[in-house]
Amino acid sequence: MQALYDRGAGAPVWIDAAGRPAAQARAGLALLDQAAAHGLDPAAYGVAELETLAAGLDGAAAPAVTRAARFDVLMTAGMLRYFREVHLGRVDPRTLGHQLTIPAEEHDFAEIVSDAIARRRLDEAAAEMEPPLPQYQALKSALARYRSLAATSIRLPAFDGTLRPGQSFADIATLRRLLVTLGDLPGDTSAAAAGIYDYATAAGVARFQPRHWLEVNRAIGPATRQEPRRAAGTARPAERAWPSSACDGMPDLAPGPADRP
Repeated sequence: MQALYDRGAGAPVWIDAAGRPAAQARAGLALLDQAAAHGLDPAAYGVAELETLAAGLDGAAAPAVTRAARFDVLMTAGMLRYFREVHLGRVDPRTLGHQLTIPAEEHDFAEIVSDAIARRRLDEAAAEMEPPLPQYQALKSALARYRSLAATSIRLPAFDGTLRPGQSFADIATLRRLLVTLGDLPGDTSAAAAGIYDYATAAGVARFQPRHWLEVNRAIGPATRQEPRRAAGTARPAERAWPSSACDGMPDLAPGPADRP
């Protein structure tokens, strides 16, 4: 952190001439606030305190020097840590017992952040810190999808017996919304006839079933109509994030039914 301040002869990095957060400070706060998109915790970068300090500086007729100084130092520490952890991750895999030879890290994060601020390109510089791998983008997409699924409040109404294609089902609209949310039914599928468990919806159920180790019969019986989060507990982790076709060739990371105690 000292290296970053040395580049500016000790002058504030994030505070403007009026003693308030500069434009790049606001851009930086937005980045830190969205750290969860990378699987990082915004709290690790002091976002809550930074936002409180920024609000105080913005609202004061004459911003306090001590408040401005604390904001500047916390913002610098948080942004340097964020850039490093987006690029390298938070955990050294060797501390988890993995025997890896990791090349020496040659990035000067103080220089990268300082240059980004001076050139008013903090967002672009942060994006350049992301690992340039398709797998990383896939992980980000999967994380967003997991969170969306966890937040959904759609539930299939309880009913007795087994529902088969062509039979009456009053809440077909809810079933279709649930399948669309889970990624098993395309959102542009033609609307079903009112009150009928149609074959297009049944095709979505047929995609749902093998991802959860259920017999593929398009019927909604006791096993299939379990609450989806419980059913997801028996699916391979990769299959909970991607459609089954995207998992072809992936190793099984969970024991099969016969292997479970």
